[in-house]
Amino acid sequence: MPSLVRQLSHLPHLRWLKLNYNRFKVFDGPVLQALPGLQRLELSYNQLNRFVGPVSHALQRLLLTGNSLAEWPDGVLQAPNLEYLGLTGNPIAEIPLEAFDGSHDRLLAGTRMSSDQRHLSADNLLRIRAYLDRVGGTRALGISRQKLEQWIAADQRQVSDDTDLDTSTDDSQK
Repeated sequence: MPSLVRQLSHLPHLRWLKLNYNRFKVFDGPVLQALPGLQRLELSYNQLNRFVGPVSHALQRLLLTGNSLAEWPDGVLQAPNLEYLGLTGNPIAEIPLEAFDGSHDRLLAGTRMSSDQRHLSADNLLRIRAYLDRVGGTRALGISRQKLEQWIAADQRQVSDDTDLDTSTDDSQK
């Protein structure tokens, strides 16, 4: 990919770059420095398992849908103009704690993760709930409050069931 971006570097006014379905495995953010005017980058349906920042300051929309990212994309929280982040179809379990510090509310509102597949940890679900309570929202990261509450309740039932199993195992060993 770096050679492709180098070839495009003579286009400093390029605003939209669509590189979907190319089987890229890693994206190296520093190559974007050659494209200072880039506002929209689409890398969906590749085979990305890692996204390395930084992200261009001009970037407003980043689409990473349908990849294999297990970690939150590096550098997106430092992109001041990023307002849409497409992460649907990636098995991300953890969102960085700093995403919820109040300075990234616009990005959280514009981020889309899978609402039909649950990969997020219980702690992250509780952070999303607190974020929704703070901003008075009904949807975050593409997840409705109703779906979020269902996932939290399922986690609480699982913890309760696990506790009951531990207690019954302890009782049977006495």
